[in-house]
Amino acid sequence: MKTYLAAVALTLATLSSGASATITTFAQGNQTFAGYAVSYDSTTKTLSNYGTNLFTFDIYQDGHSSLESTFSLSATSAATAVSAGGQKIMDGFTGSFSFTYNGPDTTLNGITYHAGDNLLTGIFSNAAIVGNGSAGSFAATNQDGTVEFSSAALDFLPTASRDFSFALNAAFPSFAVIGGNLQSFSASATGTFASDPAPILNSSTPEASTWAMLIMGFGAIGGTVRSSRRRRFGPTATA
Repeated sequence: MKTYLAAVALTLATLSSGASATITTFAQGNQTFAGYAVSYDSTTKTLSNYGTNLFTFDIYQDGHSSLESTFSLSATSAATAVSAGGQKIMDGFTGSFSFTYNGPDTTLNGITYHAGDNLLTGIFSNAAIVGNGSAGSFAATNQDGTVEFSSAALDFLPTASRDFSFALNAAFPSFAVIGGNLQSFSASATGTFASDPAPILNSSTPEASTWAMLIMGFGAIGGTVRSSRRRRFGPTATA
């Protein structure tokens, strides 16, 4: 029951404010199509992406980039679902999700994105589905389980707290629990990702042509300095 209440608290906090006072939202994923993005199968107790999903992925540190991406999700749980306070709750989900860049090469704030780059991958345990009617969420925090993030654009090494929440909307059929089993449903999804402190935006590595220009520039500067010193001090005296 403690886990159930924690799941409800996380969902309510996410829906009301998006993140707590000490957690910084660093990215958001939004589906670019009308329809379902995720589905839950009560037979296999698996929550997964619904077909091939195209999302825009916004990394806040690089100015809400709206990068084109492909979304994937797979999570399973062996837990018993319950109804509490009008909410349908199932926790214990373990799995992963990812947003993979699928657009043309583009550079934003010093970072060059290439097709296939990992915009964000999350590996988690003890995530929970909480729903009421046709609206709900799928969320996790590393305070109640495990949440590990990785990204080609962001460095999560300094982060101590991490969480994510997918808002599940227009669920069909509506969330229901029968005999301890969460019933199958499909829903649209919007993902919000946060940490404390915020991750660090990685700097891109200069390409070969850039390195060549830098080396030539340093050489030119060195030559200018040597020439200036010769003019200032004159020729070196010899015996």
